[in-house]
Amino acid sequence: MTPPRAVVVDLGAMLPANTAPTTGLPMRVVQAGLRLVGDQDGELLGWARVTDGRWVGLVRMEVPVAAHRGVLPMLQWVPATAIRPRRHHQEGGRGEGGGRGRA
Repeated sequence: MTPPRAVVVDLGAMLPANTAPTTGLPMRVVQAGLRLVGDQDGELLGWARVTDGRWVGLVRMEVPVAAHRGVLPMLQWVPATAIRPRRHHQEGGRGEGGGRGRA
């Protein structure tokens, strides 16, 4: 796939949240952790099929760090169900909600 395709990644679907309570975590962990919620713009670089038949996309994106401490550049294999094409009016900003599926 050339060139990369503009996509939106559902971070919560990419890596589902741990359901354990966070009340016992040190504040430094909570404040410095990655915010894996909501949608994030990215670039889809290619697709791969997993041995169980699922598809994953290789996505380049920047994920926000908690407490507004910037972003972390990331190259991540993302389940196809968490990737959707970015619409033209979404260019340059964070994605919006909507349907999921392969881009």
